[in-house]
Amino acid sequence: MKHGRFKDLTGKTFGERTALRFSHQIPVAGNYVWEVQCSCGRIDKVPASRLVKGKANKCVECAGRENGRSGRDSMAKGKPVYFIRCGDYVKIGCSDNIERRIKIIETNNPYPVELLKIDLTMGEKYWHDKFKDYHHRNEWYSCEIVDLT
Repeated sequence: MKHGRFKDLTGKTFGERTALRFSHQIPVAGNYVWEVQCSCGRIDKVPASRLVKGKANKCVECAGRENGRSGRDSMAKGKPVYFIRCGDYVKIGCSDNIERRIKIIETNNPYPVELLKIDLTMGEKYWHDKFKDYHHRNEWYSCEIVDLT
């Protein structure tokens, strides 16, 4: 059901992505979703508003590679890995700007945050694998993690 301000984006290019065809309209919000193909060949469905505003110019794989990752679900390599304690959990993540990352976590969290360690030698994947038995959710692990060496 197309109505309102529908614009045909078929064949138009937005950064690395080209709109292939209209996919569907989100019922309540009314957003139009397009099937798009990235220059790498990956096909996704993206809301027209994100395409037009330039917020979805690359697929997650291409954007990830550009940011030092080999894909959406992989772990960054070559970036400092931080360990942050918050309540009963430790977050293991990586960032080029750990100070800014801590401020973001503090802003979105009601509990005090404590930086435990920064590792420059081993990648994030190494640490996630090492503590997989303590995994809680996303990049958060139970505070039972004791050995950070």
